[in-house]
Amino acid sequence: MIHQKELRIQNDVKDETMYIGKTALNIILSNLISNAINYTYEKGMIQIGIEQDYFYIQNKQDPTQPKGNGLGLYIVRNLLDNYKMKYEVIEGEDFIFKIRFKH
Repeated sequence: MIHQKELRIQNDVKDETMYIGKTALNIILSNLISNAINYTYEKGMIQIGIEQDYFYIQNKQDPTQPKGNGLGLYIVRNLLDNYKMKYEVIEGEDFIFKIRFKH
């Protein structure tokens, strides 16, 4: 879908350490990136990076896309809660999901 929608991915993540299970991290990243791909404008950009001890995924939302059922973000939130990791969701023109990776 990235190629079909002609999306650009800006990945500014270098080597970082996050204390979370590998399976949980794969589920979290898969859901967040999938949401970003689904809800970003055609020819838009998805930004992935680290800022002030937070890992983030940010994209401009396309309001013409039908909203999902929220199951993916529900799973992400539950996994992060289980690992007692702080996170923040900012919704507006941009959708930003931040995960604090340092205590």
